[in-house]
Amino acid sequence: MIDYREGAAHYGAKTVFAGVSFHIAPRERIGLVGVNGCGKTTLLKILAGKLEGEGRLTFRRNTRVKILEQDLAPSKETVGSILNGAFEEVEASRERLNAYELEMAEKPEELARIMPLYLAELENYQEIGGYQVEEKANRMKQGLKIPAAWLNRTMDSLSGGERFRVRLARALLEEPDLMLLDEPTNHLDLPTIVWLEEYLLQTDMAFLIVSHDRYFLDRIVEKVFELHPDHMEEYHGNYSYYQTERERRFLESLKHFELHQKKIQRMEAQIERFRIWGKMRDSEVMYKRAKELEKRLVKLEARTPGKPWIPETRFALRTSETRRSGKEVLQLKAICKSFEENQVLKDIDFLLRYQENIALLGRNGAGKSTLFKVILGELEPDAGEIRIGLSSKIAFLPQEIYVDSKRSILDYWEKSREISSLDARRELAQLGFRGDHVFAPMMGLSGGERRRLALGAMMKNAPNTLILDEPTNHLDLDAREILETELQKFTGTVLFASHDRYFIEKMADRLVFLEGGSLRTVDSVESAFFPSEKIVEKQSGKKKGKPIRKKSDQIEKRRREWEARIEELEMEIEELEQELNGENRSVEELQHLFEEKIKREEEWENLFGKLESEGL
Repeated sequence: MIDYREGAAHYGAKTVFAGVSFHIAPRERIGLVGVNGCGKTTLLKILAGKLEGEGRLTFRRNTRVKILEQDLAPSKETVGSILNGAFEEVEASRERLNAYELEMAEKPEELARIMPLYLAELENYQEIGGYQVEEKANRMKQGLKIPAAWLNRTMDSLSGGERFRVRLARALLEEPDLMLLDEPTNHLDLPTIVWLEEYLLQTDMAFLIVSHDRYFLDRIVEKVFELHPDHMEEYHGNYSYYQTERERRFLESLKHFELHQKKIQRMEAQIERFRIWGKMRDSEVMYKRAKELEKRLVKLEARTPGKPWIPETRFALRTSETRRSGKEVLQLKAICKSFEENQVLKDIDFLLRYQENIALLGRNGAGKSTLFKVILGELEPDAGEIRIGLSSKIAFLPQEIYVDSKRSILDYWEKSREISSLDARRELAQLGFRGDHVFAPMMGLSGGERRRLALGAMMKNAPNTLILDEPTNHLDLDAREILETELQKFTGTVLFASHDRYFIEKMADRLVFLEGGSLRTVDSVESAFFPSEKIVEKQSGKKKGKPIRKKSDQIEKRRREWEARIEELEMEIEELEQELNGENRSVEELQHLFEEKIKREEEWENLFGKLESEGL
């Protein structure tokens, strides 16, 4: 359906990516992953024709492509007109039918001519789904929670998240051949995300999705594209398969690279030794041997595989420098909070104990952020009591981090931390801000960079209790896994709100659900949001990806034997080298030792070549 060869993109003199090639077939469900800034959004825009890239991009005839971008500007269009715009072809067909009906009524004598045209158009109307328009629209509005009251409102009267839901509904209603989705789960609460998953699993559209929601990718995709600076790597399975297979490929490539480097180093040492011997003994034979090996070395270096690339760990948090709190970190008793007639919190009782990791669940607008603000003292409760443990030292990470400063990252960190420039650069390097990056203005930071900076600042005062509001927002997939690892090292207490099911499953040892102003403990995410429904498991019955290839016992046995023999040969060669470098050796003894060493090196090279050629 779509084929892209040697694709590349540039911003000014900067190359975003190059050498990218891939194919998308009809109905394929593909996840696009890669570190922040690698060009995922750029690639989607190239495929949608919104940006011009390099390379050869070809489409099957009449392929319809639709993109849903992250940032959607407000407009004066009404919600109703946006949604109805998805059915322009149906509306045009309906108008033609109306015109034929009117013409038949006015010109009954031409019925024989008009009727075939009318029937042909009626068949077309049926084929393009004219009779299902209302059903489709209602299903979409219900699933994405677009109330009837919005239909006459203009897009600029909605919040960013509400506009996104409307645009997502419009894109899905158009049913293109290829849907390009950039962070489709942003701004959606968990029930809506689950609805979207079910919808995408049932559609015949092909889609390419950029998402940081690992659970979503696991359920939806059957192939993963990983975008690198110089190529595209493909994985034929879901996200869990991708994680396992990527590690296997990396370790295999690293081993191959290290073996190749060892072979080059050994050959370079041989060449140097032949030159020394040739000079010591004025031997043309030794010089000739050195030149022969130099030619072989040139060819070997030309075949050197690139060093396996993996994104560096971009930040580390100081999670171990905390003093423990008391057994009871914080307690809420009969907390109430209302805004005019809307009671958000109603008789909330809650106890947070030392070293608990509690996830606060709830739909959008349930009052999670309000509860956090009450705990932190930013909002006064209408009734109830808040007790903070005497030894509790709380740090808070808000959901949205606003930065409006032309100051550099380095200047900001120096002033806020009251430390020297050298110490500031050292701490910023731990958070992934290195080199000239520290001189970038704060206002130009991406959402993920702001969150990393805020996480670092939060931990610098050694808190023993963390309250986190959507901590994985804006972080790429690798950064989310790093955050999980860092928080698991934390010896204190964590209370967090999140829609990231992967993060919740990994981090939480207790779940509480806020609904209708009340707080209750639940057993699982599913039992909280869908108490009367059985949710399809993560894989939804689809294949998890091709299993990692297992070599036969015979091949595996041969590989072990070859590797064991290579280790023996390396030890023997090292012993012979020590003997060759010893003193008081006759020419005959040196010649014999040298020949023995050459035999073993040739056997080593032969075995190494077999491992290479058979991919072992």
